Amino acid sequence: MDEITEMYQDLMGTSMVQRGHVNENDPNSPMIVAFDVIPECIGGTCPIYRMCTVRPITENEKCSLMRTYLESVNLVIFRNFKKQLDETQWLRVGFELIPLYKMLFRLKVHEFGRRLVEDISPKGTRSINPIFKEIRDTMAAISKMWSSIGLQDLQKDVAPLESPIPLLKKRGENAGTTLDDYEKVQKKEMAEYRRRIKT
Repeated sequence: MDEITEMYQDLMGTSMVQRGHVNENDPNSPMIVAFDVIPECIGGTCPIYRMCTVRPITENEKCSLMRTYLESVNLVIFRNFKKQLDETQWLRVGFELIPLYKMLFRLKVHEFGRRLVEDISPKGTRSINPIFKEIRDTMAAISKMWSSIGLQDLQKDVAPLESPIPLLKKRGENAGTTLDDYEKVQKKEMAEYRRRIKT
């Protein structure tokens, strides 16, 4: 993930707010801040645990699925807008937009655990579970936040993204040319992340 600075990537999901600068070699470039503390995996009490492909290896590990989710959001923002945002915009991305995506993730995990869309009251009245309205409202808030920060307007000037395969090759990885090879690299990165958080 060339576009995400090494310091930001290492501190993602921690309680460290300051994440360095957009250009790690230029202290005068915009500072990046974020509040995206990732909680520990709650194991079998998590609605999506049985289907989770990144279950923790040891106790007290952070939720790797949430980290992957937020990492994906950050990657898109960094790849598209790294050179276009000023410091105040980065502040809003880290303190307002990313927390909204974190909220959306938690709501969607909770929604996954709902077997039925409807709730039935003791009197037999049927109603749609309120979690779905919360999800819609959060998605709407995210859309408004994109516009408020200015990302929506900047998006018009962004060139089409490259395939992730060449991106990984630039990093010196033997990514190959297939989706399976790409997934192998992702698994390798997750193994490295697990190794880091143990130390």
